[in-house]
Amino acid sequence: MENHRYFVGLANTLSALEIPEFNAGASGYFSKPRSNLDPALFDEYQHMHPEVRSFILKTLYKFWEKRGYREPGTWSTVWLAGSGASYQWAGDRGHGDGDLDVLMGIDWDAFYLTNPTWSGLGTTQIIDHMDDELRHILWPRTAHTAFADRTYEVTFFVNKNSSDIRDINPYAAYNITADAWTVRPNPDTAYDQDPGDAQWYANITRDLEAAIIIRARVTKILGDLQYLDGAYWTNAMTQLANEVHYAVGLMDEIHGNRHKAFEKPLGKGYWDFNNFRWQANKRNGVVGVLAAIERAHKDAQEAAETTVYGGVLATADDLTLRAVMQYRDVR
Repeated sequence: MENHRYFVGLANTLSALEIPEFNAGASGYFSKPRSNLDPALFDEYQHMHPEVRSFILKTLYKFWEKRGYREPGTWSTVWLAGSGASYQWAGDRGHGDGDLDVLMGIDWDAFYLTNPTWSGLGTTQIIDHMDDELRHILWPRTAHTAFADRTYEVTFFVNKNSSDIRDINPYAAYNITADAWTVRPNPDTAYDQDPGDAQWYANITRDLEAAIIIRARVTKILGDLQYLDGAYWTNAMTQLANEVHYAVGLMDEIHGNRHKAFEKPLGKGYWDFNNFRWQANKRNGVVGVLAAIERAHKDAQEAAETTVYGGVLATADDLTLRAVMQYRDVR
């Protein structure tokens, strides 16, 4: 019964979805660097404008305080990283807004001391919970933030790998908390986007070929479903689900492996193949296609679980978190 509900939801979700074309992607990674940093964010001395710094810190701290985290300014360090802190701030990303990636490192001893009711959870569980709150509650509020004459999509992440951003090999990082550069971008030595490795391009070609096949098969099966019923419909939906799971797995590999690029000691950061693979697949549209199919899968899965069980099934970590949150609420 649950599989049938998932099949129905998946067919409906994908039918209503406009899967992007492969020429719809873009990535600022391949853009030519400017001779200066973004003037809407930094002055001529590469110092962040006070109003930008104030907005980011106040927005984050106020959000965390309302979510029940005490004194976030005492246990967090906030950085601006990525292209927004580099000379490639004006690159084409496929939409009109600039991208600002705000990353936070946490001093866990100070966090637990200030927030003792969280002591029942490990750092990974807390980070996952924080990132989930940030993504679903704060991001929509900062998706179109204006600084000077530009608009930005401001996103916030907690750094899972280390409290010190230098441990993830960033190519640029401005310490908003300390109002100083941690990793200053270098326009003279960075941004050579041709790795000179034929194997890199061969791997990107394989990703594109796989995504093209997935998209074509998904489109064909969706077109055939209207003429099928009974066992024929079920067989077609099984094939469709297999293609969708293949897409989800490929997306997990491409996006998940990107994290390895920024992990010491083996990751090479900006110049790592795993980062190049992610950026190249953004540009050629593979990421857009796979992400759209992945969203359809998750929506259908959650809808099926809600219908059968009355809500989305909780993981073991979810149940532990709920217990801790309930404990916090009754104290």
